[in-house]
This record gives sequence, structure tokens and C-alpha cells, in this order.
Amino acid sequence: MPAQPKEGSDTRMLNRYLLVVSTLVVLIAMLAPPAAATVYAVTTNPFTASHSLSSSTEFDSYELVAANGEQVTYTFAVTSGCAGLYFYQGHNVDISTSLYYIAWSTTEGACVMSYSDMFPVEASDGTEFSVVVYNENSQNVQYTLAITIAPAPAIPTWVIGAVIGVIIIVVIIVVVVIVMARRKKPAPTMPTAPPPYQQPAYPGAPPPPPPYPQQPPQQPPPAPPPYGP
Repeated sequence: MPAQPKEGSDTRMLNRYLLVVSTLVVLIAMLAPPAAATVYAVTTNPFTASHSLSSSTEFDSYELVAANGEQVTYTFAVTSGCAGLYFYQGHNVDISTSLYYIAWSTTEGACVMSYSDMFPVEASDGTEFSVVVYNENSQNVQYTLAITIAPAPAIPTWVIGAVIGVIIIVVIIVVVVIVMARRKKPAPTMPTAPPPYQQPAYPGAPPPPPPYPQQPPQQPPPAPPPYGP
């Protein structure tokens, strides 16, 4: 006759089983990567959104379309936490393989409270882009994002700035030349004495008197000789 199991052994086995299962669930949750992304379509212009990026979500992606000659302006502000902002080429962003524009994004790994930039679209860039809010520190982030797509100005802003800079340089050069010319100008000379007045002549008028001859300086008379016997 087989031995009877001790009282409560089944309960102990069940508790051990549940402990192992719960431990595995915790380990899987800790080792599992965060949710890849939440994707939003930019369907209005201008576009504004306020969202919360949870600690379990890697990034939020905002997919937009802009044509050659247009410029995309985007402004990002965080009200809770911090995050990175990246401007990607194309849609369906994959953080490990997709390409982003370094000059129009935050520094890689930087967790910022705000960021604003403007991207000028050229023919080589295509027409599909994504603004990505990346959860740098795996925390809950509350943020606001504004995106505007507008035609680029007829004259690029850098050209206007260059023209203004050239005008300023020319004005400075002209002022320096004028100041130096004034410093080199000779001092004015004293005017010469006017000629002596002469009475205007008329028919039958006597000639003017000759100028008074200048007398030589007078010498004092010699002293008399001393008186003697």
C-alpha cells in the first residue's frame, strides 16, 4: 500500500509553482524592450498636439509630407520630464536604421525641455518626413509639439543676412575713410594783408600822390667833449 502524502503538500507545490511563474513574468517584463512607438499623422497645417509619452514607449513619431521649396517649422516644449527631438527622412521610422538630420535635431542622447528649428526642403530630400519625440530616460514625459509647413521665402534668409552684413561693412569703411581724410587735411593759412586803398580813377582826375618816403631812423647827436681848463 503506497504511503499517503503528508497533509498540505499539494498546497506547498502549488505555491512554489506560482512563485516560479510570477518570477518569470517579472523577469520577462524587465528584459522586454519598450513599446516601439506611437505614430501620429500630421493632417492639418498648422498642426498642434499635446501628448504624454509613457516610460514604456520608446518614442512618438509625427509623419508629415512637404514638397520641394517648402520649409517645415517645428517647436517642442516639455511640461513634465525631458526628451530628445529628431527630424527624420521618410516615414515608418526605425531608430536603429532610419536616417535623421543631425543639424536639425537635438544632440544625440540629450534630454531637453524645449527645442525649435526650421527645415528647408530640397528636391534631394524627398517629400516624406517624421518628427520624432524620443524618450531618452525611459520616463513619463508630457509635451506639446507644433508643426507648420509653409512656402520658403523668395529670397533665402541667409541671402538677406549676407546683404545686410555687406551694407554694414561698406558703411563702416566709408565712415573710416571720411574720418581719416579730415585728420589729414592741412591747417588753414592766415590771409595776407589787403593792398593799400587806392582812390578810383575818373577822367581828368589828378594822379594819386606818391607814397610817403620812409625816413631813415634818426641818430641822436654826438655828446659834447668834457669841459676842461
